[in-house]
Amino acid sequence: MGGLGPGCCARGAQCRAWLPVNCGGMRPTNTITLMPASPVQSPSVMDDVFQQALSAHQSGELTMARQLYAQVLAARPDHADALHLMGIIHCVEGRLEEGAAMIAGAVALQPQVAIYQNSLGNAMQELGRIDMAVACFTRALKLAPDMPEALLNRGNAWRKAGRSRDAAQDYEAGLALRPGAVELLVNLGIALHGMGRLDAALARYDEALAVEPSSARALWNKALVLLSQGDFEHGLPLYEWRFPVTGRPYPHESFNVPQWTGQQPLAGRTILLHDEQGLGDTLQFCRYVRLVAAQGAKVLLQVQPELVPLLKGLEGAAQVIARGGALPPFDCHAALPSLPLAFGTRVESIPAYSSYISSSAGPDMKWADRAGRTALPRIGITWSSTSTFDDDVRRSVALSDFLAALPAQGFDYICLQKEVKPQDEAVLASRPDIRFFGGELRDFSDTAALAATCDLVISTCTSVPHLAGAMGKPTWVLLSNAPDWRWLETRSDSPWYPSVTLYRQTAPGDWADVFARVREDLETLGTTLS
Repeated sequence: MGGLGPGCCARGAQCRAWLPVNCGGMRPTNTITLMPASPVQSPSVMDDVFQQALSAHQSGELTMARQLYAQVLAARPDHADALHLMGIIHCVEGRLEEGAAMIAGAVALQPQVAIYQNSLGNAMQELGRIDMAVACFTRALKLAPDMPEALLNRGNAWRKAGRSRDAAQDYEAGLALRPGAVELLVNLGIALHGMGRLDAALARYDEALAVEPSSARALWNKALVLLSQGDFEHGLPLYEWRFPVTGRPYPHESFNVPQWTGQQPLAGRTILLHDEQGLGDTLQFCRYVRLVAAQGAKVLLQVQPELVPLLKGLEGAAQVIARGGALPPFDCHAALPSLPLAFGTRVESIPAYSSYISSSAGPDMKWADRAGRTALPRIGITWSSTSTFDDDVRRSVALSDFLAALPAQGFDYICLQKEVKPQDEAVLASRPDIRFFGGELRDFSDTAALAATCDLVISTCTSVPHLAGAMGKPTWVLLSNAPDWRWLETRSDSPWYPSVTLYRQTAPGDWADVFARVREDLETLGTTLS
C-alpha cells in the first residue's frame, strides 16, 4: 500500500497525517446542500447536515464544510466529531490556536478517541509545542497501538526535536503495520540521513520510488543525499523536484518566457536570473551570474530586497531588482539554484572564486567607525537563524551553549545577527563583551561592511557564512553531523568557498565536541595574531 489516508500531505521534509478517519464509519452522501442558517433541532436532520459537512470536507470544499459544521455545533455544541473536524479546517487554513482549542474540546468530550489525540498532536506540532505534540501522539498510540498515522506524526515530532533515532524507530514501527507506505519510507529515509546513514537513506528512497516512481518527496530527498555525497551528476537533475515539494511554483508558471537550461544560446538575449530559496542560497549561487553574462547575455538579477544594495556591484549583473519589483522585458529566465545543473557543475568544477562579493565604500566607512579600533583579534559571530525552516534545530544553537566555543578574554566579539531569538536575549545582555548592533543592520550591505572589520567569522549554518565566504573572509562554519548538502560529507574545507573551514559534529547532536575544537583553535589563533 502506498499511502496513509486522505489526510496526508507533502511538505518538504515531512508529511503529516491529519485525517485517517471516516468518523466512526458514518455513511457517505453524494449530495451537498447548504442547509438554512437557523439552528438544526432534529437529531436526524443534524445527522444529515453532519454527513453533508463531512462529504464536503473530504471533497476539499472547506468553506461549505465549515458552514455546515457550524450549523451542527449551533445545535449541539458538544458534538465531538464536528468540533474535531472544524478544528482541523481551522488548522489547515492557518488559524492554529482556534483550531487547537476546538480539537482540544473534542478530546475533553471523548478522550478515549485516538484520532482526536492524533489531530491535537498535529495542532501542537504546528504551534511549535513539540513536547505536547509527542504526548498527544503517545496517548493516541496507547489507545490504538496499530495506528500508523500516529507513528508517522510522532516520528515527525521527534525529528523536529532533533531526535532522528527516535523518529526512525517510529517510522519503522509504522512500516511494520503498513509495509510499503511511501510517506513512512520517505520520512524514514530523512531520519536516517539525519543520523548520517546516507546509504541506508538512499535505499529507503529507492523502496518508495519502486512503489510510487513519481514521488516528488522521494526524488528530492534522494537528490539531497546524492549531492551530499558529491554525486552532482545524478543529484542535480533530481534537485529540480524541489518545486512541488517546497510548494514554490515552477519557474515556467511564474514567467511567460522559456526557462534557460544551459542548452540554448544566449548571445544578444536578455535573461532574468531570480532568487528562489533563502538568502544564503542566493549568495551562494549568484557566483554563476558572471558565467551567464560571459555567454553574451544581458543579465537581470532579481533577489530578496535586503540583498539588492549588496549585489548592485556584482560582476555580470546589468541590473539588480528586488523581488516583487517591476521587471523589464526579458527573453528567458532561470532560478539561481538551477544554475549548477545548467552549467553541468561537478565538485571539481565548482566556480570557487576567492571572493566575488564586496562591501561598498559608504557602509565600509560607517561600520569601520562604529566598530572602532582594537588591538585584539576581532571575531564576528552568528549562532542561530530566525528562520522557520523545519530543520532549524539542527543548525541553530542557543547562545548559552555557543559561548563554550569562545574564550572569555583576548578577543573582540561582534554579533553579525540582526535579530536574536527571545531565549538568547538575556544571555546576550549579560555579555557586554559581545557587541550587538541589531536594527542598525538595515540590509546585507551593512552586514557585509561589519563583517569586513572582522579578522574571522565563526557561524553555524546560516546566511552569514555564505556572505563571509563570498567575500573571501576567513570563516569557520559549525555543522551538524548531517548538514545541508552544499557542505558535502566529511571534509573540513568547502569547494564552494576557499576561505571556509568546517567543524562537523562527530556524533548526532554533539555540539560540545565542536565547541571544544573551535575554542582550542581560536586560542591558538589568538596567540598567533597577538
